[in-house]
Amino acid sequence: MISKEELMDKITYKEKYYVKSSEVDIHQKIKLSSLLKIFQDLATEGSKILDAGTDKTLDKGYLWVFSKLEININRFPVYEETINLSTYPNEMMHFIYPRTFLIKDLNDNLLVEATSFWCLINAQTRKIALPSETGVGVDAPLKAKKIDNIESKDVNLVSSRKVLYTDLDLNQHLNNTRYLDFICDLYDSNYFNINHIKKINLSFVQEVKEKEVVDIYASTDNTYFLFKVNNIKVFECNIEYNN
Repeated sequence: MISKEELMDKITYKEKYYVKSSEVDIHQKIKLSSLLKIFQDLATEGSKILDAGTDKTLDKGYLWVFSKLEININRFPVYEETINLSTYPNEMMHFIYPRTFLIKDLNDNLLVEATSFWCLINAQTRKIALPSETGVGVDAPLKAKKIDNIESKDVNLVSSRKVLYTDLDLNQHLNNTRYLDFICDLYDSNYFNINHIKKINLSFVQEVKEKEVVDIYASTDNTYFLFKVNNIKVFECNIEYNN
């Protein structure tokens, strides 16, 4: 019988990663959207070693989508830094596939830890596909860490963005990374160099399609963000800063 440690090693995907100039801001810190791109790519590679790659999903008409994500940041990776990436799935929760991401420096210091909830949807109907339908299941021994609920606050409309071609991904909707770009673009280039982020909670409620207009709302303390399309909530986010 395989031990828990052996199973974890079998289902964990790891790689070394070099932070490129295209992934950082003017302060040489990795962008929030770049972190999400890394997580998406890690999840793709991680699904392959679970025998749940595109041949079992995309090729059969199923799409992986985020539903929730919590990111805890001790330090942002920086330009030209080599980091260690790893990801592993957690114990399934009905139709939710939890996955953990870890980013460490070469001295094994934890820089970033993220917990994510994924699901598979039918590409045609856009409805959640159950494991009994897709045949995609995961044997993982560890439960995912709890993701905090989003704390809503009073908000004001601060911007509107039309979803255009370069905002879209292969799922034919607004890519998850772009939500954080939209938030960061609300501020000048020095804002996040002064206000250091330590935690982000994201909740993707409903997909956004090409040419739809996203209305962006923010709380006065810049810790809660709400996105709506046609007055319907599609996304919300909490950001916590270091004191």
